[in-house]
Amino acid sequence: MPPAEQVFLPLIADNLCGSFAGPFEIEPNNVYTEANGPLCLGNNIQGNPDNNAGGPSAEDRDWFNFHWDGTGTLTVDVTNYLADAQVLLYHESDTSTFLDRDFLQGDGHYTINYSGGMGAGTYYVQLFAPNGHPTGNGDYNLIVTDN
Repeated sequence: MPPAEQVFLPLIADNLCGSFAGPFEIEPNNVYTEANGPLCLGNNIQGNPDNNAGGPSAEDRDWFNFHWDGTGTLTVDVTNYLADAQVLLYHESDTSTFLDRDFLQGDGHYTINYSGGMGAGTYYVQLFAPNGHPTGNGDYNLIVTDN
């Protein structure tokens, strides 16, 4: 009996996800070029507004990136974050001008629902805690999903 033939087919992945497994943020991620990612949409990431940028009077910025096809609605949901903070969404074409944001939520729950026209590409989320923010909130939770 002759040996069986083996056929190898290429695997085509349509979801560029999984380079950053989490579930905890990794410092440094204080600028977009150090962003943790790409995130898998729907996965929970935990982080801490811990002033790794240089002491109690320094700002803390945590950056994350992910790939999105640009269709439907993108939801960025952050819970247990600081009351005086901001959550900002950017597209790779301009990381200095945010597309959308949520800020100053007294209960620490921030939500961005974005259905803009930037199309497919790499998107960034920045969690920004200003100078002198309290750090007692513990870990925040970040989930990015698309609908």
